[in-house]
Amino acid sequence: MYSNWSAFHAQLIRSVNRHSNTSHFPELIPKDIAGRSFRDPAQLLEWLHDRRGDPDLSNAVLRHLLVLAVAGDFRRELALELLFLALWPGLCLIRGRLRRYKALRQLDADLISGLPTGILGSDPEKVTRVAATLLRNLERDLRRSYQRDA
Repeated sequence: MYSNWSAFHAQLIRSVNRHSNTSHFPELIPKDIAGRSFRDPAQLLEWLHDRRGDPDLSNAVLRHLLVLAVAGDFRRELALELLFLALWPGLCLIRGRLRRYKALRQLDADLISGLPTGILGSDPEKVTRVAATLLRNLERDLRRSYQRDA
């Protein structure tokens, strides 16, 4: 089942690269938010995944992507996919913690469908730490659902 998880990740990367080529990616994250500009999605994701970086700046970028995803304008799909990839390491951790509750096929489907639902259902004004809020809510909801089913 891991190959499907990896295949989904690879598909997200291809999609982000395709969208970023047509949507003027460098203008997606204004320089005043992160204190720098990004030339492509790979550079942005590398910066977001770097543990040595400033967590407040990373959160500001994630908040900006959350606002774009929730706003529903033409940048929504790219922002949603970038958020997904930015949160991917956390999703992998959740996947590992919840493996004992469900078969991987079901768990993967729940994670892949649950994160966008959480993103689009959130209020960016009420979310202080984007990654922590979205990932903890997703894990809590899935854990409760799985425990109820058991």
